[in-house]
Amino acid sequence: MKILLGLAAAIALIIASPTTAQAHDRKPQTLILYSENVSLDLVDTSQPGVDHGDLFHRKLNLSRTLGGKVIGIGYTQGEVVAHDAERDIRRVFLQAFLPKGKLFLVGMSDLPLGTTPDPGWINEYAITGGTGKYAGVTGEMTAQLLEDGKSFKNTLVYQK
Repeated sequence: MKILLGLAAAIALIIASPTTAQAHDRKPQTLILYSENVSLDLVDTSQPGVDHGDLFHRKLNLSRTLGGKVIGIGYTQGEVVAHDAERDIRRVFLQAFLPKGKLFLVGMSDLPLGTTPDPGWINEYAITGGTGKYAGVTGEMTAQLLEDGKSFKNTLVYQK
């Protein structure tokens, strides 16, 4: 009986799953969002200077054009997970609150110890999902810090 139930569950999973051909037929979509830094805070969890567990929190206004109408809010948290005398590695979580849903992203950054990025800095993040219009999306986002040092051009390429 257990074998029959297991076989039935496996068949149901195969039938419900998209085929490889269906998965490849999905067209990637591109979304460009600009984010402007509203606030940046360092939460120092223990020792002076940068240490494991220290947090960098950002709040960002999101728009479709540089300096355009704000259509959403973004929040990021970078946690120092490794460091040496010159560099620190941060695990970064990003959340974007947009008119038709939310997006969730994760990545890593490698920066000079205790600093924030300089203009021209580029980093990539994995789009891990979302809600509403973005439910079930996956993909990548490339963020580039613009010359003003407070705005990012974010290019999201994703598919459902």
